[in-house]
Amino acid sequence: VVRNLAFCTEVQSYGCVKKFPEYEFTPDQEVLLYAEVENFASEETERGFHTAMRSSYQIFDSGGARVAREEFPVTEEYCQNPRRDFFIAYHLRLPERIYNGRHTLKLTIEDLKSQKIGESSIELTIVDAAE
Repeated sequence: VVRNLAFCTEVQSYGCVKKFPEYEFTPDQEVLLYAEVENFASEETERGFHTAMRSSYQIFDSGGARVAREEFPVTEEYCQNPRRDFFIAYHLRLPERIYNGRHTLKLTIEDLKSQKIGESSIELTIVDAAE
């Protein structure tokens, strides 16, 4: 389960983020995307409990056409105890060539330990820097 997507200026810890007041961005702007993951698997190893997630996102315009797609590096973590909560903060750069208007970003996360996939979406607006 992927929950609580938010565009942030800062991520301090699980559930502790500073969100942008409005999700209005310009083309080629770098943003921080926060996501919480639930119902994930951890595998006990000699190094600790191993968690691994593969993530990607797609951006769609208001007509449903895909205007961007990107994959992130695999997020892996070893923890002394089984994790009960998990969050990921993604640095991403919005497309340089993207039309003004409403868009939807769809984040997909695959739990590599259980092969389960979760998705969540968040709305954003692209505005020209001159506006």
